Parts: sequence; C-alpha cells; structure tokens
Amino acid sequence: QPAQRILEIGAGTGRALLYLSQHVGPGGVVVGLDLSGGMLGVAQRRLHNKAGHPNFILIQADGFYPPLANDLFDAVFFSFTLELFDTPELTPILDRCHRLLKPNGRIQVVALARPKPPGLVVRIYEFFHRLLPTLVDCRPIPTLTLLSQAGFVIRSSNRISMWGLPVDVICAQRPS
Repeated sequence: QPAQRILEIGAGTGRALLYLSQHVGPGGVVVGLDLSGGMLGVAQRRLHNKAGHPNFILIQADGFYPPLANDLFDAVFFSFTLELFDTPELTPILDRCHRLLKPNGRIQVVALARPKPPGLVVRIYEFFHRLLPTLVDCRPIPTLTLLSQAGFVIRSSNRISMWGLPVDVICAQRPS
C-alpha cells in the first residue's frame, strides 16, 4: 500500500525489496534486514540501479534480534526465510514480528509447508535436510499453525507446489 512501512526479514539479494520499493510510493519505506553483508551488498546495487526512488533502508542484523522499534511497521514479509530458523526460535521470532507490527499490521509468509501427514516428497526432502543441512537449508514447517499460535488472524492462505514440495503463501494480521 502507498505510504506504508514494510520490513522484509531475510532480504537476501533484494528481489522482493525492489518490487516492494516500487509499490509503496512516496512517503513509504521498505526496510530489508539480512544477516549477510554480501547479500545486502547485492541488494544495495540492485535497488540503486533499478528503484525509481530511494525509499529503502538496508540493515545488517540477525532477524531473530531485529534492532527496530515496536509498532513501527504496517507489514512484515518473509520469503523462504522463516523456515531457516531453528524450531525453538519460530515462536519467539513471530512474537517479535507481532511487536514490530502496528495494530492491524499484516505479516506475509511464503514458506515450505509441512502438511499432516507429510507426503513422500516432504519426507524425502526432510531426510536430505537432516543429512545435508547446509546444502538443503530450508525445511518444511507448519506455517498456519505457527502464525495462529502466535496470535495472528489468518486473512488468506494458499498452498502451491514448487518442484513437488508444498509451499504456503499466507497473509495474516496482528489484531488491534
């Protein structure tokens, strides 16, 4: 939405930041947070070369401890980042997102889904994740359940398939 503040946790090379920065319009700002300085360097170049106006801020920091104020953002976005956090960290990171969002703020999550029961493709993928965790770094998570347990109200939920793996695309809202 125009003139809104959006945070992307795990901004990486800035592909989503570029899209978001072109759509928040004047008065809006997009903040990209990533642990990797190298990734943020790529994002910086991408955004400076293609963004219509400099309405973005890049911050190198751990997404688990975002150095940002409460009630600051209209939306928080994760794209294949939430499932990189260790299982015990998932609830605390969503609690932090709850804190960062303004009342009625939205959280959008795109993540590998872990359906119940997990199908054969998911079980094979999880096997390789356990065997080669640095190569197969993401892992399927119960996204809907996690967001609901963190106090978010689910506004929309779609499950798509990517290379045979289920992917959740969820928009939820912090209650007022």
